[in-house]
Amino acid sequence: MRLMLNYWPTLLACWTSKSSIIAWQAPAKEIIDLRSAGRRLNELTRQKAAAKNQFHTVTSY
Repeated sequence: MRLMLNYWPTLLACWTSKSSIIAWQAPAKEIIDLRSAGRRLNELTRQKAAAKNQFHTVTSY
């Protein structure tokens, strides 16, 4: 393990010298809307599964 720790400064220096730093930009409104729609769809799918489970529990007796 000690041997691996000696490589980190060299590895980090090599990586930073080869990569260019790009400023963070907020995602476009369309991307945010798409993510929101996906989250809503996921929530509706969970609610549907819960309703089916409840229906199955009520009708199985």
